[in-house]
Amino acid sequence: MTSMLKWPFAAIAVVLGAAPCLAQTAENLAFFRDVNAKVAAPAPDAIAALLKGNFATIAQKNPLVCVPTAIAVSEIKPATADATVWNAVRGGTMQNGWTVRADMAGCAVGFANYLVIRLPDDAGKPVWRAISFSRGRTYAGYAISKDAMHAAMGSMAAALTKAKIDTHGCSGPIVVGVRDVVADAKAGPDVFGVRFVGEWDERWEFHLCGYAIGVPIHFRADGQGGAYFDAKADDAVVKPLP
Repeated sequence: MTSMLKWPFAAIAVVLGAAPCLAQTAENLAFFRDVNAKVAAPAPDAIAALLKGNFATIAQKNPLVCVPTAIAVSEIKPATADATVWNAVRGGTMQNGWTVRADMAGCAVGFANYLVIRLPDDAGKPVWRAISFSRGRTYAGYAISKDAMHAAMGSMAAALTKAKIDTHGCSGPIVVGVRDVVADAKAGPDVFGVRFVGEWDERWEFHLCGYAIGVPIHFRADGQGGAYFDAKADDAVVKPLP
């Protein structure tokens, strides 16, 4: 499996937005600490086994998927303040969540970022799930990534139009490529999976119709655990894929 996310092509006009979450109050910080004290992250080898099971299931349906020969898990960090996790924990449909880096040996993907969650136990046994949400280095967690994706895809479409590239004849899906943090001097610290203060810049890459489209995105923390984001279509770079 390449772990690349595939999205149907659509031109989305909105390129400015915000991913709201919650305030960094003493009460909320105490809640996050309490959740993590009660529900600890799984061990790296347990996460690797979970991911291997995911790949095995997917490979049964798609024999062309690259199944890693080995998976190395690192950078396990609490994501309790991520809007998706926090709302689910409060609602009783999730116990906790963590972001992890998974390096895939034998596959071109390199490494991917996952959200690993613990659901309510089933007959006293823990239930785990893992969701791949990005490749490469990023400060945008699961919830912010999901919201910013719409803006990034809109800017990608605008960049292709500006470059006079006709996508109507393309039969393949949009492939989400590697991300990278390109400027973070003003970024605030990670607090249970979000940044309550600061700003940073990332570059998100998409592949479509034989082209790689690099979309720069500026993120600015909104003080509530979310971020305002500006996907800059005018600064996007369109290059033929090698």
